[in-house]
Amino acid sequence: MTSFHFTPRVARNSLLLLCAIALAITTWNLRSASAADVNHGTVVPETPRRDTPIVADGKVYATIQMHDRVIVAGNFTTVERRNGTTVGRTHIFAYDINSGALIEDYNPVLDGEVRAVIGDEDTGDIFIGGKFKTIDGTTRLRVAKLDWNGAVDPVFDVAADASVRSLELGPNTLWLGGNFETLDGVRHARIGAVDATTGRVDDTFAINVEGVAGKAGSNTVRALDLHPDGNRLLVAHNGDDLVGPDGPHAVAHTGLAIIDVRDNSVTPWRTDWFRLVKQWCSLGALQIQDAEFSPDGSFFVAVEKGGFRCDKAVAFNTADDGAGNDPKWVTSAHDSVYSVGISDAAVYIGGHFCFIRDYGPVDAQAVNQNFWFNKPTGCVSGGNTSVGEFDARHQIAALDPQTGAALDWNPKTNAQEATFDIELIDRGLLLGMDRDRINDIRTGRHAFLDFGGVTPPFEPPVDPTPSCTASLRGDGNVELSWNDLPGVGSWSVRKNGSWLATVQDDTTHVDDQPDAGAHTYSIRHRLAGAVVETTCQPDPIVIDDGPGNDPLTCTATVLGNGNVRVEWNDIGANRYIVRRDGSWRATVTTTSYDDAPAAAQHTYLVRVKIDGVNTDVTCTPDPVVIDAGNGPDCSVAAAAGGRQLSWDAVAGVDSWQVRRNGSWVATTNQTSYLDADGAAGDTWEIRYRLNGDRQSINCG
Repeated sequence: MTSFHFTPRVARNSLLLLCAIALAITTWNLRSASAADVNHGTVVPETPRRDTPIVADGKVYATIQMHDRVIVAGNFTTVERRNGTTVGRTHIFAYDINSGALIEDYNPVLDGEVRAVIGDEDTGDIFIGGKFKTIDGTTRLRVAKLDWNGAVDPVFDVAADASVRSLELGPNTLWLGGNFETLDGVRHARIGAVDATTGRVDDTFAINVEGVAGKAGSNTVRALDLHPDGNRLLVAHNGDDLVGPDGPHAVAHTGLAIIDVRDNSVTPWRTDWFRLVKQWCSLGALQIQDAEFSPDGSFFVAVEKGGFRCDKAVAFNTADDGAGNDPKWVTSAHDSVYSVGISDAAVYIGGHFCFIRDYGPVDAQAVNQNFWFNKPTGCVSGGNTSVGEFDARHQIAALDPQTGAALDWNPKTNAQEATFDIELIDRGLLLGMDRDRINDIRTGRHAFLDFGGVTPPFEPPVDPTPSCTASLRGDGNVELSWNDLPGVGSWSVRKNGSWLATVQDDTTHVDDQPDAGAHTYSIRHRLAGAVVETTCQPDPIVIDDGPGNDPLTCTATVLGNGNVRVEWNDIGANRYIVRRDGSWRATVTTTSYDDAPAAAQHTYLVRVKIDGVNTDVTCTPDPVVIDAGNGPDCSVAAAAGGRQLSWDAVAGVDSWQVRRNGSWVATTNQTSYLDADGAAGDTWEIRYRLNGDRQSINCG
């Protein structure tokens, strides 16, 4: 019989001694901390800072320390200074970690929420991921790089076709996880890697999340975390398996996997836990929310939701035991767990719960014994009282790293849906949630539990060598662009070793007489009396009488299913942007794109975008006329046991939502459905998504 045990509680006197030792420490490691750096010696204080800005609405999903700043991100529009005045901030802001003062000139304007933030300590830059499509009017599709001042990096550019939920940074590599299917139009399902400088997709990272294990057909990557050794990437996902070039595994890596980033391979490490436990979760679906390595990398913890049998924090040893890797310990929260952060002293979890019960080590097969206990009573807003083996902890808790038992730490939050984010830093703990109090103190949607100390100011480094790019435009000319340098106002542009132009107070130049052939471009500037010359890339840039100099032309054709196929000639550009009726539709590397517009008149154009310079060509005919008869059809017929619905297939669509009288009925991957509850007089609608847009078919 599989056994499990309950672990003893940590002794209160030992914990108080640890607290006293930690509070006597007056010097801190002031470097912006990753999980591998967080060694506190004790749990963080229960009382939050009272001087940090108050997020007055929405939700905070992600926080990070960058030197003497804290970056707060999520889905919100209003931030309140501590003097009571408010200021608009769309989904991201920064404040001084020492004074708590809002950094007034840090104000990127985003059109959508931010779900993930990761920072480059050397430069002060940050990467953000989420659902946004523009920042300060610049197109950045769901992932972007911002400099120390919050400005969009002009070089880093990659497009994800759906939300980015998690980020991790290595030496010049940014890993992305989320709900996306493609990066820059190339399939990288739910996970991918890009160059941290340019955003260029790393096609050698050929790993995809396959199969659906999550709720509502989801297989989203929820968390990425790099092991302290820098070689292993933890992936927490809601799919059946992580599949690399070698194909599916004999036994799937359901829920958790570890990638060796040295050769981009999926390691043998796996556990049966989530493959077996999901049958007990709500809707039989896996709902992992977060995961993180311990500071020493010896273990990691994943947290999940999905009913009291699945609302848990589960720890695993990083070392592969070769036999399925049963949990190191399991701790039940009896309600949803959304976030986890680990220091040497505690595993902090946050979510929507009010009791904690530890089970100690449990082998994976034990989930089928169904011995899990529900909480003893309902949650009350003022906080619960511990009952027997159930420790009362409201929306946030600290667990013993070795056993999973609840520590004597209980600040409580009044989060309504959840405490979404826990970020551990050297100075303490940063929180993100959807309500406004922790330990009965009004903090807004973000709180900082601070040990104290002073973090020195940071000055972002100045690179004396700019990065220069040479791009062949749609009109056959060559566009040169480079980044600005403080104190440099004059640039000499050179072509094939000879002077071409002098540029004052600008960082672009167009060679409108490039001639056919191979050309080397460079720029010169003076810094501290020395001449610095930078060669523009690619080198050389080749101009011929072929596609590169042909004018861009475009046609739009209505297909039999009502979709529109936009096609254009190859002019040698790296990517093309398709726009419909003045709005972005797609960024692709091919020379065609299929769109699914509504019945109406539409104008299509193709844009060649090169570092902010756009060449637009309107497709013919203009406008393209789509009438109701072009689209897919749906029919309804009386059948034994209800109403039989049948509808036309649409290329690229494999999931359909059936709605009756305006309400959801079912989701299917077939193009027919028997509605057992349908009757005469009902109306039906079939919904689907194509290229990110929701479409619908009205059934007759």
